[in-house]
Amino acid sequence: MITLILFYTFLIVATFFIIWLAKSIYKNSNDFGVPLSIFFIFYFTLAGAFIFSVDAYSGFQGRDWGLRYYPIFDRLFKVEFNSIYFLSCFYYSVFIFVFLLSYLWMVKRVNKSLPTTSTEIKPVAFTYEL
Repeated sequence: MITLILFYTFLIVATFFIIWLAKSIYKNSNDFGVPLSIFFIFYFTLAGAFIFSVDAYSGFQGRDWGLRYYPIFDRLFKVEFNSIYFLSCFYYSVFIFVFLLSYLWMVKRVNKSLPTTSTEIKPVAFTYEL
């Protein structure tokens, strides 16, 4: 039970940090595609850990509840709720944090280099000669 509580504490803290980073990236870039892509990155890496950990702790009674991921585990690989699973979720979250922090750093850097007013933009005269 303690491992489940620690795991959920880790997942909740990681989720809130990911949401906070996505919000700050959206404020700096004003691009809705960024939070959408962050949602899909989170969904395909850490979101399933919320359901799987409860299912593993309950003795895999998810078949009775209607969960459909068991054939995938039977055909591809065996998944257990142990320290290796916790470590893989930790590495997923570190990957997402590094990705989001580097993206935020690049967005802030690009926004600094862009001119803020129209007076800073100098017109360029193009000439065309035959």
